Amino acid sequence: MTDHAATGTEPEPIVEDGTETEAIAGDGTEPEDLHAGVEDVPAGAGAVVAALEARIRTLETAVDELREEIDETRRDGRRVAELYDLVFERLKSGQL
Repeated sequence: MTDHAATGTEPEPIVEDGTETEAIAGDGTEPEDLHAGVEDVPAGAGAVVAALEARIRTLETAVDELREEIDETRRDGRRVAELYDLVFERLKSGQL
């Protein structure tokens, strides 16, 4: 990793998920390098935050899939009710 402080250069931006963020200077081995530009974050929290963000994305995907299943179940329920009403009307009128 380039020591940007020693060379006087700026680190290149990091692009994740189409969002550009500032790169952190340093080699990442010193505690202050891990949290450069981040205030009030305890040591080691970066990895925890990253893991939690990944878990949140997984849970959001699961919620979206469950919502799709609920919507499908509701459509099926409406169709069953329509068929029930049709059969009931035909039985009532003697057409079945």
